[in-house]
Amino acid sequence: MKKYIIFGLLLIGIPISAQELTLDECRRMALENNRQQDVNKENIEAAKDLHKASIASFFPKLTLNGLYHWNEKSMCLMPNAMDFSFGSMNADGTFTLKPIEMTDFSGNSFVINPAKYPELNDAITKLIANGYNDIRDLLKFDIHNVFLGSATITQPIFLGGRLINASKMTKAAVRMEEIKSEKSADELIVSVDEAYWRVLTVESKYELASSYLDLLRKLENDVTELVGSGLATQGDLLKVKVKRQEAEVMQTEADNGLLLSKMALCQLCGLPLDAEINISDDGFTDIVLADSGMVSVEGRNELKILEQARSIAHSGVNMSAAGLMPNIVAEASYYVMNPNLQNGFDNKFAGSFSAGVVVNIPIAHVEDIYALKAAKHKEKALDCQIEDVREKLQLQIKQSEQALMLANRKLLQTNVAIESAEENLRYAEELFSAGMISATEMLQVETAWLEAKSKRIEAAGNLRLAEVKYRVSTNQVIRGT
Repeated sequence: MKKYIIFGLLLIGIPISAQELTLDECRRMALENNRQQDVNKENIEAAKDLHKASIASFFPKLTLNGLYHWNEKSMCLMPNAMDFSFGSMNADGTFTLKPIEMTDFSGNSFVINPAKYPELNDAITKLIANGYNDIRDLLKFDIHNVFLGSATITQPIFLGGRLINASKMTKAAVRMEEIKSEKSADELIVSVDEAYWRVLTVESKYELASSYLDLLRKLENDVTELVGSGLATQGDLLKVKVKRQEAEVMQTEADNGLLLSKMALCQLCGLPLDAEINISDDGFTDIVLADSGMVSVEGRNELKILEQARSIAHSGVNMSAAGLMPNIVAEASYYVMNPNLQNGFDNKFAGSFSAGVVVNIPIAHVEDIYALKAAKHKEKALDCQIEDVREKLQLQIKQSEQALMLANRKLLQTNVAIESAEENLRYAEELFSAGMISATEMLQVETAWLEAKSKRIEAAGNLRLAEVKYRVSTNQVIRGT
């Protein structure tokens, strides 16, 4: 429907006005439409969940386990064949008595062979065999199907500080992700500011090229009339035409540059690349004063990220030290088994409760000693890196402040030069109208005016970029509201 409305407006000749944008609006739209900001938000939420997980490690853990196991054969605690001092139990379920050596009252030994007494032998062997088999049947257990279930609660009591330091590490990781998100947003704002001032710079150059072209066209018309009157030569006219053509090329280049600069700004703001936009001046040629009271490196995101990394490294040292300290864990469990052995062997479900404390004391853990030393070295390395970055940031502040002051001076100088060039142009136009200077001299004055204007635009653009770098170095990045 929107397309039809726009098409209808074009048909009836009503111009569609371009979208007016200020610098703050560009910043706001860039932050709202930037996909990296969505990525940063997800990373922050992930870090927060890891921190919550580390806190949850302080509380008991409940675990449920279940097991089913199938066995091909049953279990028996007595063999089907076994030797005794008075006989042997055979694998076929029968018992064989051995000859019995005895001693009479006189001390004389003699041997009784049960085989000589068949009826007695059969009765005794059958009695022993039946008793053995009955006992063997009682000690034979059905373990074809085994079921096991358990519920276990584990509560850490002391782990050498692992849990506390893990919580500190994840908390520092959350803060680090938040700082990275802020840094990413600041970098985006800087890119938007640079693109915004670049558009204004190119737009000013386009307007200047148009004004210069108008001057040359007017001069060309005047010289054409003078040639017809014999007061100027054809060479003078050709010089003016060459300058006019150069100005047309300059205007075309500025127009193309303006189109590309606006497309780059639209891309950062999340607008269609071919969107029609107009941007306000926003003090393009104003002087910028350095706020020395805001100069500090402690608020820089680069330094804050390293400080969080050092905090993580310090917790890592404590984590490594925990490997050399005792660990105490309490545990309580409830088991359910089938078959169970609580009252003999029974193929039914039965449960029992157990509780205990596990103490682990490391004695010779050489690898943990070296891991602790390595963690300490990493922490010291980050300390050195922080000091190095702090010095570099202080140097960057001083450099950006000096660059801003220099850019201000150059802009002030161009303002004076423009006043002189405009006065010279006005005076030259009067002299040219009176026929007191030639077309060549008029061209020189107009060229000097163009150079003065161009230098002012370049100086204003450089000042705006110097301002952006100064705000970055002093942690004064301004976000859209």
